[in-house]
Formats: sequence, structure tokens, C-alpha cells
Amino acid sequence: LWLLLFIAAPLALAALLSYLIGIKFKSINTALKTMSGGRKLKEIKIKSSSHTKTFLKRELAHFFSNTMYILNNIAGVLVMTIMTCVFSFSGYIKDSGAEAVNLMAVMMPVLMCFMLGITSTTTSSISLEGKSLWILKSSPVNLKSVFTAKVLLNVIIVLPFVLINAVIITAAFRPDPVLAAFIFLMPSVYTVAISLLGLVINLRKPKFNWESEIYAIKQSSAILYTMFISMGFEILTGVLCIVSYIMFGKILGYLAMAFTVLLMAGAAAGLAYYLAKKGGKIFAELNEND
Repeated sequence: LWLLLFIAAPLALAALLSYLIGIKFKSINTALKTMSGGRKLKEIKIKSSSHTKTFLKRELAHFFSNTMYILNNIAGVLVMTIMTCVFSFSGYIKDSGAEAVNLMAVMMPVLMCFMLGITSTTTSSISLEGKSLWILKSSPVNLKSVFTAKVLLNVIIVLPFVLINAVIITAAFRPDPVLAAFIFLMPSVYTVAISLLGLVINLRKPKFNWESEIYAIKQSSAILYTMFISMGFEILTGVLCIVSYIMFGKILGYLAMAFTVLLMAGAAAGLAYYLAKKGGKIFAELNEND
């Protein structure tokens, strides 16, 4: 019974958070739907005071207007939350001794990152422009703001789940301050990195010839590329962190985790630089008939 309560509580909190965000942007979504002809030019009209904020509102309105889009992109974090609760409150792990508890605390941020790589809104965000792509291409818009808004959408959706899971893990395993910092830091940095990776890959591998948005959301090659790259990265760095901790002790284990965070941050910075330098040119060459 207690295990069910521990699982239900964070899920309910996460669901409530998503609901509150949805309420906030309900008026935006209604306004978009009342525009004649669907997603018209007015939908992306820019306020000079805040380009990114305007596009972010547009992305959030679209996200909360599509049930399948919501379900597909929170599936990974919901499974992650259930997994966190099961491992965090498992009596078997706690009864196995302090070493087993500490090892599990090291493994949890690795497992969280692995789950975060399953889904990302950015892997289909370019494809979802569909036949409206020409509007963005022909409008005097700041593409950096467009890209930033698409990345922020995934961060806003995923990061609350990450923080909830990190709180559960630290409360259950009571790690030392250094490990506790990694439990929060590693999946948070990875959220940004995977968001940027998904956007870059979808920019390179878009799917515009869909009849229903579900095909862009679930059957885009960008989703598979992102998933395989993230899985490969997490397997390699996860093994590095866990083996270093087991074989060489806490200090080298923490150094491996620090190295992993630096790799994630470096990858995120590199992807952001690529978007800033090459993204506009690639976007201009996109063909909505692809």
C-alpha cells in the first residue's frame, strides 16, 4: 500500500503541474483555433519585445492542443518516475546494506538520463511545421528565437519531472552532498543536451509529407536517430560511472560522473553553436514536400 502511495504521489504532482501549465496557455490555444484557415501567419506574429517568449507561447499552445503529442512525450518521464519510486522505496535494496544503497544512488541519475533519451518534443518539432513551413521561411522572424523556443518547450515539460525524481532519490537514499548534487545536475544538463540533439537531428531529418500529426510525432526518423545516439552515449558513460565507483571507489566514481556532466554540457554547447551558425541556412533549404 505504501509503495502504491509513493508511486501515485509524484505522478499526481507531475500531472497537476502539467495541468496548471495547460490552464495557463488555454487562452492562447483558443485564440489559435479561432483563426480562420488553421495555422495562419498571425499565429507566429512576433512581438519585438520578446521573440522567444512569443514563439514559446506558440509551442506550448500547440503542445497542449494535441493529446497524442502530450502522451508520446511524457511517456518516458512517467516511466522514469515509476522506476524511481520502485527503486527508491524498495526494502530489498535498503536491507542489502549501505554499499548497495550508495551504489543505487550512483546508478539512479544514469538510469534517469537513459529514460530521458526515449522521448523529446524536439525530435518532431520541425516536422510538425508541415505545410505551414513556408510561413516561417517567408516571414522576417528570428530563427534563433524559434529554435530556442522549441528547445525550451521540452525543458519546461521534462525538467519538473527530473526535479521531482531527484528529490525522491535524495530523500530515499540520503547521499552525501556531492552525490546529491550529481543526482540533480546530471539529468538536468542531459535534458538540455537531448533537447538540442533532437532539434538538430529533426532539422537534418525532417518529415513533412504527413497526413496526420501522429505520423510526424511517432514515425519520424529523427526520433530513432536521437534515441540510438542517446542510448549509446548513456550506455558508455553509465558504464564508466558505475564501474569507476565499484572498482576504484567513491572519489574516482564521482570524477567519472563529473566528466560525464562536462561531456553533456560540452555536447549541449556544441549543438547550440551548430544551430546558431548552421541552423538558419539548413532551415532555409528545407522543402515542405520532403
